[in-house]
Amino acid sequence: AILNYHLGKNYVDFPEPVSRLMKSSYVDNCVTSVSIEDNLYGFIEESKHILATACFDLRGWEHTSLKISRDPSDPIHVVGLLWNKDEDNIYCDTNVLKCSSFDLTRRNVLSIVHEIFDPLGVLCPATFIPKLLILRSWNLKIGGDTVLPDDY
Repeated sequence: AILNYHLGKNYVDFPEPVSRLMKSSYVDNCVTSVSIEDNLYGFIEESKHILATACFDLRGWEHTSLKISRDPSDPIHVVGLLWNKDEDNIYCDTNVLKCSSFDLTRRNVLSIVHEIFDPLGVLCPATFIPKLLILRSWNLKIGGDTVLPDDY
């Protein structure tokens, strides 16, 4: 609401970047595309100027054409997902699925399912069965730390 308020105040003077910021912002990320590199630098400067009036400090810019020296094994986080800048791919962090053996309890299943952040819904087919297990476990009326039956 605060971001939209400040963007709205600048719409008359900067309609294109304000419109782009409004359409492309999610929490504290702005994910957008520009057709040519010159447009990128103009968008960056105008966006910084617009939001500096509200004391927002825009930083952490990334683009496939920007040559910023960074460790290639260091992932770029965008809207809770990971971005491989070299290949221009966005993917989900599946390291959370690598867990040691544990008792199959409702609490453990719930914990693992909720570690998977999937704002685009691409992992829905993979998370459907565990979520269904959670739903069915409520009907058993057992505690969260009780091991689920083998036939479950």
